[in-house]
Amino acid sequence: MISLQDKSHYTLNSIIVFIYFGLLFTFDNNFTLTALILFLTAIYGISKGVAKNISTPFFAPAWLLLVVILLTIKLIAQGSPSSSNLNLIVFFSCLIPIYYYLSVTGFSFKALTYGIYCSAIIGGFVALYDFYVSKNMIGDDIRSGATFTPQVFGTIGVIYTMFLTSKLVSLLQITKKSKKHLVELLVTVFAITCSILIVIFSGSRSPALSLLTTTAFFILFFRLYLQQKAIIAGVIIFLSMATFYFTVPNNTFNLRLKSAIVTVLTEDHKDGELYTRFEIWKTGLVIAQLNPLIGISLEDKSIAIANAEVKRGTNLEIFTRNQEMHSDHIEVLVRYGLIGLLLYWSFLISNFARYFKANKLLKTEEKTLFYAHAISLLTFGITDVLAGYTIGAAVFFLPIIMFAAYINSIYLKINR
Repeated sequence: MISLQDKSHYTLNSIIVFIYFGLLFTFDNNFTLTALILFLTAIYGISKGVAKNISTPFFAPAWLLLVVILLTIKLIAQGSPSSSNLNLIVFFSCLIPIYYYLSVTGFSFKALTYGIYCSAIIGGFVALYDFYVSKNMIGDDIRSGATFTPQVFGTIGVIYTMFLTSKLVSLLQITKKSKKHLVELLVTVFAITCSILIVIFSGSRSPALSLLTTTAFFILFFRLYLQQKAIIAGVIIFLSMATFYFTVPNNTFNLRLKSAIVTVLTEDHKDGELYTRFEIWKTGLVIAQLNPLIGISLEDKSIAIANAEVKRGTNLEIFTRNQEMHSDHIEVLVRYGLIGLLLYWSFLISNFARYFKANKLLKTEEKTLFYAHAISLLTFGITDVLAGYTIGAAVFFLPIIMFAAYINSIYLKINR
């Protein structure tokens, strides 16, 4: 019977978690391989009696099971099911045993941290390589995305930046007393630099928005506004960002940020991407009004968009190339109606509640990672789409399941 005392499973889990984060920017769909290995390990562990050892919050697996049932019903009713829906069903189904297994056997947060070191450094070099290639071979800037879209790539960079900054502060306090962690301190500084490069060379506005919201949250959450050193550091960072913005005005990141600001401040600016997003959102809300409870359900999305545009009297060219709503919340509302949106929000709220409840049990860097991940992806969902795609399950739901299971394992240790 497997339990928290089974070190072999704890070690194996830690290795898999390290690989998940370490390989994130290496090759396409690498997370599928990691999730499959973790799923098979979970199935083996459950067959050895993991389920008998656990009394854990039931909301996450119940939510996953309900989503799987609803997606399966939709898949069957469609007649000609899409592979993306089938992939989602498989992925969400796999997360259920993974959640229970990791909750009992646990994993090392240190292994996760080392995985993020590797991932950030690899991502930084990928961003630099893309920039070099675009400048010297293409003659123009390209937006770096590694194995993801530039928006996702940059948002992950924000999460890493927040977490590693917290880790750096912790290491600085330790190295004052001992030089034992000096090497890790230097690695952390290098990884932070690489994370910032990821954000900059992604050339996307979504990471900038995520950086703003996560920074604001942590200033309030950790009461940094009361700490003199934090205020000085904040001023230095702000001046550094302002210097970068004004000294490198033609950088893709800066150009897109400037375009977004102009769109917001100038009502008649109708040629920017942000303006187009507003129009897409309006179209999505019209579709939601026509299909309030269950969304477009079995209706073809292109038909639903065409009907909404007729009602609005618009004809957006972007819909001929892409039918996304450019917002997770509106995308879910369009696809699955108010029922789907409430399900989505309930999952987000339940995880924030879990983090707050476990606040006193978690180290500062653990809290920083969990909240940075949740807030960054929540912010990402305002202007871009992850929900409804396997990539979203990989960078959103799988880490949340890992984090929730990690908290469960802490509670189990305390109760034993």
